[in-house]
Amino acid sequence: MLEYLPRPRTAKKGRRCRPDSFRALVVVAGLAAALLAAPAARAQEATPEAATDSAAAEDAWHVSFVPYLWITEVHGSVRIGDLHAPIDVGFDKVFDLMGNGDLLGGMGYLEARKDRLILFTDATGSVVRTKQNVAAGKADLAADFATLEFGLGWRVYEGFDAITVDALAGGRYNYLYNSIDVTTSSGVSGPGRNATVDFVDPFVGGRWAVELVDGLSLLFRGDIGGFGAGSQLAWSLLGGFRYETPWSLGPARLNAFAAYKVYDFDYDSGSGSARRSIAEEYRGPALGLGAAF
Repeated sequence: MLEYLPRPRTAKKGRRCRPDSFRALVVVAGLAAALLAAPAARAQEATPEAATDSAAAEDAWHVSFVPYLWITEVHGSVRIGDLHAPIDVGFDKVFDLMGNGDLLGGMGYLEARKDRLILFTDATGSVVRTKQNVAAGKADLAADFATLEFGLGWRVYEGFDAITVDALAGGRYNYLYNSIDVTTSSGVSGPGRNATVDFVDPFVGGRWAVELVDGLSLLFRGDIGGFGAGSQLAWSLLGGFRYETPWSLGPARLNAFAAYKVYDFDYDSGSGSARRSIAEEYRGPALGLGAAF
């Protein structure tokens, strides 16, 4: 703890300050000046190197790749021509369908960032086979989809060494295959329909991250799109956690992710026998292990 020295008293006429007191004052002043000057000298020496390293780090590209598993419920409806069927695959059915090979999926996210500029792409795909009740009996329903999201972002805020906010914009390519095969209540094969559609939706959105404790961050991302360009409306939300593990694989640092993700869209085109109306929502937990370079 620093202690302030009392101001030296003025010597009375005919008296002189004691030499030992004067020498002590000079020594203390010299030590104080040295202590104050040392950090400044170190800062002057370290600052150029630190600034150079920081500038080089900001100027470099930082790349991360995250393969992840998205365990999805599927809800919605499909209309192909005059045939309509609901889709209702709740979480209680997900693992049974996965065990039977009727629900499969694969996902991966890639991002590159340089200073405030962000480039990203996210690919998802799943195959769903299920049975649903319809007015005429039972329907064997296939609802397969693949999406490829691409876009860019801009870091609009970074502060307190713990908070980041990014604005996002891009496009999302959607590929959908749906088929409905009806079996009547008497066991007779009824009508069947199938359709393949694809479209691209523009979207805008944002994301933020807050570091809660060292290495553990809270994440949120949301976007909205479609606007009639492809689908009538599409939106997605993601919320979860990222943990920067102490492990690495060569030059790559390993990060673990756990989140809940929702993707919803409403597509409608054509009329009569050519009508394709698909409204689906995919939602569920997502788990991933990524590498950052």
